[in-house]
Amino acid sequence: MTKKHKEVLNNILLDVSPTKKDISRLKEIQKQILSKIKIPNAKAVVGGSGAKNTWLKNTHDIDIYVKFNHSIYSKKSDELSNILHKHLKKSFPRISRVHGSRDYFQINFQGNTIEIVPILAITNAKQAKNITDFSFHHVKYVNAQTKKKPKLANEIRLAKVFAKANKFYGAESYIKGTSGYVLEILVSKYGSFQKFIENASKWKSTTTIGKIKDAEKLNWAKKLSPLIVIDPVQPDRNTAAALSREQYNNIIKSSKRFLKSPSEALFEEQPININKLKKKGKLTIIEVQPVKGKRDVSGAKALKAFEFINKHSNEYEVIDSIFDYNEILTTYYIVTKKNKIPIDYKHYGPPTDNKKALIQFKKSNKSPIKTDRKLKKYYVIKKRKTNDIRNHIKDLLQMEEVTSRVKSIVLLN
Repeated sequence: MTKKHKEVLNNILLDVSPTKKDISRLKEIQKQILSKIKIPNAKAVVGGSGAKNTWLKNTHDIDIYVKFNHSIYSKKSDELSNILHKHLKKSFPRISRVHGSRDYFQINFQGNTIEIVPILAITNAKQAKNITDFSFHHVKYVNAQTKKKPKLANEIRLAKVFAKANKFYGAESYIKGTSGYVLEILVSKYGSFQKFIENASKWKSTTTIGKIKDAEKLNWAKKLSPLIVIDPVQPDRNTAAALSREQYNNIIKSSKRFLKSPSEALFEEQPININKLKKKGKLTIIEVQPVKGKRDVSGAKALKAFEFINKHSNEYEVIDSIFDYNEILTTYYIVTKKNKIPIDYKHYGPPTDNKKALIQFKKSNKSPIKTDRKLKKYYVIKKRKTNDIRNHIKDLLQMEEVTSRVKSIVLLN
């Protein structure tokens, strides 16, 4: 590591590490929340990055796990959310229920978003009834790593900030990146942020972190991601299963950029460079208000609408496209090589050797039937409703595949 690398990382840590005052305030909030959750044979504990001491300064999300006694509640796994909800209503006037593999709850408290998750208190993997039951064991794993190497907590903070700035933080389906837990495993495995970056820059087409024997035992669906990170707590799980090929390559490229030219800017989210996009071709900007609901669900729907617009604009040759998600206002950026295309186009029918299908094709089309000898297909000449990109996208925005997935949508230019 060069002097410049060290300087950049030290400066970033000063910005993102919680102060003693921040830590004291967080603990007081946690204490107040925990005191309000009283359920027979269940115990509320702090979870997530707050329990692992890997949280970032100015973070306003707090995780609370409510651990239900296994021997009493193991046969009531499907009822835990309802039981928790019943008791939470006594202490918190406004609660939002979020649907998941097991429903959990959100409350706003002193400017913080508190997520309260019901889990079974398990001692081994076989006792788990739901993926969330492993959550507290993730906390124990990370705490064990940072206890052995106290500086690891700050190294993990660097990884999280870097991942957020380079847009690969989050395992949600609209991001397809890495969860905070995956980053915690990777940094713990490599020993520091710097070593994680150095190794990531050398990743090949696929990478496995963990025992090869455990990776080989995974079912085929868990092996589809280019990165396999075996869960130290649950060896039959690939914690990086949500990572897409595009995001995997993003991690490699981002790591190479930092190693080659260390800069604090690589740890800061950069605004979209509109001028740069305009130089590539015709830029279309669309603003979307996502539907209300669970962030992962609303984000996934907004992404589906974005992908539909992209797919159906291929005739204009899409050069670049950016999905900039925000739960309040999401922006689509689509750059096409062509602003206009011919108004006439070939509408292809059956192969020339299918005379039976030709009869039906003639019935369906009043225009003269022509033959494409190269493709060996019949076709007719049709006219598009529109032949410029703006009107084309305007039409797409009115289709159900878009309108059913967003609350509102506006074409800016």
